[in-house]
Amino acid sequence: VERLYGAKVLGSYVGSDAYISAQLRAYVDELRLVRDKLSLVQNYQCRLLLFRKSFCCKPLHIFRTISPALTKQFARDVEELKKQFLVKMLNLHVSDLTDDVYEMMSHPIQGGGLGFYHVGVVSSAAYVASLAACLRRLLPSEEVIEMLLQGREQLQLMCGTLVHFYDAIGDLQLHANPRTAYQKLFDLSYDRELGTVQSQLMDHVMSKRLSDLQAQLCSLSVDVNQQGRLHTVPQHNRARLYFFNSLRNKEAGAWLQVTPKNVYLQLSNREMEVAIRHRYFLPQACIRPSTRCTCSARPIVDRFGHHYVQGCGTYGFRTRSHNLLAHQLNMLLRYFGMDCKREETGRFCDIDPNDHHRPDITVFNPPMEDSVFPIKTAPVVIDVSVTSAIKGTGRACFVAISEATSMQPGTHAETRVKEKINKYKKLDPNNTVHFVPFVLESSGLLHSTAKAFLQLGARKAAEVLGIPAENLYSYAIKCISVTFQRCVATNIIQQS
Repeated sequence: VERLYGAKVLGSYVGSDAYISAQLRAYVDELRLVRDKLSLVQNYQCRLLLFRKSFCCKPLHIFRTISPALTKQFARDVEELKKQFLVKMLNLHVSDLTDDVYEMMSHPIQGGGLGFYHVGVVSSAAYVASLAACLRRLLPSEEVIEMLLQGREQLQLMCGTLVHFYDAIGDLQLHANPRTAYQKLFDLSYDRELGTVQSQLMDHVMSKRLSDLQAQLCSLSVDVNQQGRLHTVPQHNRARLYFFNSLRNKEAGAWLQVTPKNVYLQLSNREMEVAIRHRYFLPQACIRPSTRCTCSARPIVDRFGHHYVQGCGTYGFRTRSHNLLAHQLNMLLRYFGMDCKREETGRFCDIDPNDHHRPDITVFNPPMEDSVFPIKTAPVVIDVSVTSAIKGTGRACFVAISEATSMQPGTHAETRVKEKINKYKKLDPNNTVHFVPFVLESSGLLHSTAKAFLQLGARKAAEVLGIPAENLYSYAIKCISVTFQRCVATNIIQQS
């Protein structure tokens, strides 16, 4: 009888625990059918977008309206459906998608993931955010403190640093006046001893800006858990840790956010599969174990493809990647209204007539007098370069790095920038040109100088085109990111 006692109201379920549990099991079957239909979408880029924007969002209403005590099994079932979807799309063996790899995927794209959170994090965050939205309408009232206390268990599971905060809230029950309790609660949120996590939570609860509370809680939970994991990584895995940290920016993952509307933003299914495997150190299906490369070092190629991407110069694939990136950047700068020329000859002959060095791109009318990125000399010469995010790829033997270096993404790009600056100082000792090093790491991370120059171009183009500078910069980053990932996949596929 208990399994029949309940009803569906506004997309969620109310009734006995047995009824809700039975309905959630049925809903998992519905989601399984949705997953199977989603797997029929032919284009992998579109399939991944629908997975992230639609499928992963479908259970959120359940998590926001039903206590986590009743949704634990449902959350585990949904997580398993997500894993099965990724295994099938990437043609993986189930054992390849380890807990560590899946944990890396379960982050926002700018956090190094595929753009979704682990359901265990979302379920608690969604329920607490929903509870906070209700509390904001009920305040001030005696029920507020009691309801916050009821949510302690869920928040404790989600983020251990919030425990002290809820202990402090318990003391507020001594206040008979709800208004006094509310004020005490507000003051408590700014107590330094409770830490910034609690303060951010209460800033959201006490304000009217509750729309992003769920995302904020998810982010806080992931950050706390991630920091604990990052500092326990053994030394032999720190090269991978550096690579993962270098993924934690929007430029490195811009290719995962594109809608494939034109040829500049399109990746084939094979390219998508290989690029995602490369991003998460998953073995490439096209690289057989113990494969020996034909380059001069004759190393045994790593199964992840990092040697082929940036460690091997055979057959000119590395040069081809450089040229394609320079060509894409040249097209974007022209779109921004700059007069550009590829591989200009004779630029440095004034110093040495025998010097036939050609810069990748010369910009004859760069935006001048910008306060953020000042350019005092024209023309601007740009040197495009890609450096490996993992040292030792030339011999396919990853070099162990220090813990400090592993936690500082962009270190390798910074080293390459300094090398390029020293090189061009020798080519142009009189500073007759303004040099811009455009450096990427093999993870997709873009050096700050390259980002600043693209942002400068976007700001100036916005004045003419009437398009917001943020949109122009986003489009440019996506084009460069897609081009680079296409090069990554091509290098791995064609050399395997």
